[in-house]
Amino acid sequence: MSNRVMVDITTFISAEEFILSQNHSSPSRPRDPFAQQCYAELVQSLIYFDEVLVPHPTKLNPIPADYGDFPRILRHLFDLRIAVPMSIDPGEEAALVTAEHTAMETLKTTGVETMLRFIDKTRRADREVQERGGGQRMLANIAAWADYQWENVRIEGHHRARISGADGVELDPFGQWARASSFAMEGQFRSLIADSEQQLWLIATLVRSLRYSARAKVKSVAYTPHPLRRDFSVMFDLFDDGVAESAIEEVISAVRGIPSEIRKVAGARQGRRLQMLEYQLPLLGGRLWSLRDRGRFTDERWLQMICGRIDEYRSRAVDFRRALSRCDTEEEARRLELDVEGVRDQLLRRLGLESAEPNETETTLIEAAASVAELVGPGIPITRPLRLAMVPFRRYSGTLESLHQKFLYREFVSGM
Repeated sequence: MSNRVMVDITTFISAEEFILSQNHSSPSRPRDPFAQQCYAELVQSLIYFDEVLVPHPTKLNPIPADYGDFPRILRHLFDLRIAVPMSIDPGEEAALVTAEHTAMETLKTTGVETMLRFIDKTRRADREVQERGGGQRMLANIAAWADYQWENVRIEGHHRARISGADGVELDPFGQWARASSFAMEGQFRSLIADSEQQLWLIATLVRSLRYSARAKVKSVAYTPHPLRRDFSVMFDLFDDGVAESAIEEVISAVRGIPSEIRKVAGARQGRRLQMLEYQLPLLGGRLWSLRDRGRFTDERWLQMICGRIDEYRSRAVDFRRALSRCDTEEEARRLELDVEGVRDQLLRRLGLESAEPNETETTLIEAAASVAELVGPGIPITRPLRLAMVPFRRYSGTLESLHQKFLYREFVSGM
């Protein structure tokens, strides 16, 4: 199996915002509503995959300097060779032309309809989330993201270094379609984003995912879109395949990718006080810094330190990454899932939770949370971080069969 993944620059931008928000003695709220999710998915990709490819919006064979000075985290990861510019080989260019032409023809035929349906379906999904008891609203996050990008990304050395057009949109057919459709749909988008230039920025960002999808197909690599693009990219493919609208609504609700906030458990259990903690494996980056690290460094030094620790952690996680790369079949993927479940079960036994009947919230914590690996297409194993409900505990060393199981167990216990 090709253990490579493509991650777009927008994901790095959002992830950097979260990392910088943590560089304070009291962490601030990220200005980008997708920041924490992108941070988790980016670190997970960097740990899980042997190679992380970064596409350039306008160049087929870029070098690191072509990406600009920002986001700074991308520059540091390029220096460490953890992430690398994505190149299209000469022998792949003809296939890419065909793939982009196909995407462009679909845009011309059903693009406006798909874009309007995207907004409508997202609005419906938001309503359903609220009716089920809360959670984040995607449309509100889209509007907040557009504001953040408008104020912080449209600057020299950042987006302008990659796309030089005066309006920040490519001069190719994808950019031409974005401009034309933005003008045609201005009224329909006004309730979401009032400013017409920001509307164009949003539409161009969504459409750019189709270009990246074409490149991923040509390179035969997985593509994990920024959460903003994910719904649109999935919906575009489903509409193009003629899937029924009812099925599309279900799929979009399922791939929202924004986790619901875990509610506080009400009451104590028969005199035993439960302390509910959401523990995430370092595979999600949760232990790349400690409380005493915060607020001690400049932002540049902070980013450099975090990237260095990701590099160190990749070395420690090599056995787990090898286990992932060997998953070529459903049977092997299921075997790895069982290995992860074995780690979970042993931790539960050591923590004295195996005999307790979990309540709904604990079940949510104990059951695996959806990871980026579930979104990257067939052939990629479903691997999940472990989330556990904790009680006062003692530290134990366990006996597990495989190196990657021992790695997971050791890393989890060392963080308690």
